[in-house]
Amino acid sequence: MKVMLALTLFGAVMQSIARSDTLRCVASAGGSGGVLSALGATRTVPPDERTAETASKQPTAEEKTARNPTSTPSITIASATVTPDLEPPVTRARMQEVIERTLYAHPDVRLILFGEVILGWFGKKGETRAYHESIAEPVPGPSTHFFANLARKHGVYISFGLSEQDEDAIYNTQILLSPGGELVAKHRKFWVFNPTFTPGERVLTTAEVDGAKLAILVCADVRSLALLRQIRRENVDVVLAGLADYGTDTTTSRLIGTFFDAWAFTANRFGKEDSIEWHGLTTITDPWGRLVQSSVEGECVLIQEVPLERDSPLARFFRRMLTPFRTVGLILSMLVRKAWSSLVG
Repeated sequence: MKVMLALTLFGAVMQSIARSDTLRCVASAGGSGGVLSALGATRTVPPDERTAETASKQPTAEEKTARNPTSTPSITIASATVTPDLEPPVTRARMQEVIERTLYAHPDVRLILFGEVILGWFGKKGETRAYHESIAEPVPGPSTHFFANLARKHGVYISFGLSEQDEDAIYNTQILLSPGGELVAKHRKFWVFNPTFTPGERVLTTAEVDGAKLAILVCADVRSLALLRQIRRENVDVVLAGLADYGTDTTTSRLIGTFFDAWAFTANRFGKEDSIEWHGLTTITDPWGRLVQSSVEGECVLIQEVPLERDSPLARFFRRMLTPFRTVGLILSMLVRKAWSSLVG
């Protein structure tokens, strides 16, 4: 009952801030790409010309446990926020550099996440529809094949967003590729504001990766209470969320992470696109909704090892019973900050 009350309160708050400066999945933009810099929050990827040409295949959670039977199974995930170019081939080259430099410095990374429709700009002033029609592609298609080859080469999972062309419709799509180059999952964003994109089905997209259950979604899809409930019901271990969010406040990430009851990784975009400044807010939260890592005002790569040893049913039940209290605390802190900003601003 308490959880349902908290979900109702959460839904009301999310609706009230739907078009505020807290959760910003907008439908405009255009600009030039910035200088690529793959910087880890916990460890820094060296800014040199070395790549992962000689990197070994990444070990699975099962392989790591076999080597050290006393260790807890885990998976290491990287959230990468980059500056996209107007031209997808240029962006793909930047993303390849991020992937290879990250794996060179951190060979334990098993999955790399990129942001929402990251292959190009989110929009182009006065030409958004025509622009996305010009860069949209089928899945599988050129970009899928490009990153599938990288996934096979380095033995890593890769997730990224793109404009997907399917007959006359254009979808805002996030895909997940396996180390074998196979298309593991495809999620079409269903909560869309940009009329360029056709809404996808309101379904929860999941995939199994090294024993972990992953949910894949795109930005504003988190406003769906049905999706949040399903994530909890299915005991998802990790949520991967591609964003196009120009905010700078981590409160919403913590609030949503609390309701996921799972680890949550976001990946964003950075740079100026026409009149929009993308600040690159990138976050990682744990199942309690606590902010584990974050980055803003720059390109970044956040790297986090996620333990896969599931909590006991009692521990999970206890954590969920505390959800309403944490939710109220986060909402109050957010409202106080907004009120204070209004007073002093």
